[in-house]
Amino acid sequence: MKNKLIFLCLSTVFLISCTKDTVFKDFHEFDKHSWHKTEAVTFEATLNDVSKPFDIDISIRHLSVYPFADVVVAMTIETPAGERRVMEHDLIIRNTDGSFKGDGLGDIYDIDLPVFKGLQLTNTGLYRFTIESRMPVVEMPGISGIGLVIRNSNAEN
Repeated sequence: MKNKLIFLCLSTVFLISCTKDTVFKDFHEFDKHSWHKTEAVTFEATLNDVSKPFDIDISIRHLSVYPFADVVVAMTIETPAGERRVMEHDLIIRNTDGSFKGDGLGDIYDIDLPVFKGLQLTNTGLYRFTIESRMPVVEMPGISGIGLVIRNSNAEN
């Protein structure tokens, strides 16, 4: 019951945190709070207005048992024109003192980490964002889920 209440609270915060600048937000939960290296997660976002740049964050939900200081991922962006871009990101989730960054409730932590700021996309239509683990282990225990947030950027170009 306690875990259900915590999950409900976190989900409510997750939904409320959407702002008017958020154009896409989705989240994928992993079975048994563990991310297997072969499990790529794809998010599909239809972007109808690309006249302004975007900020893109990766959201990570993890348990306090996660043993590493970071999460290394590769993000592939496939455009409506079929162009593919792959970038590797080292997402730091621990402070230098070993404590976890982000918001924690009990043994569950949520953190949004920026991967692109002021990214200008050129085509309207369906974009596919695929996130894959690049960690040097087969299984990442303690990773409960991963998400993607796309917002209109307020960055000056």
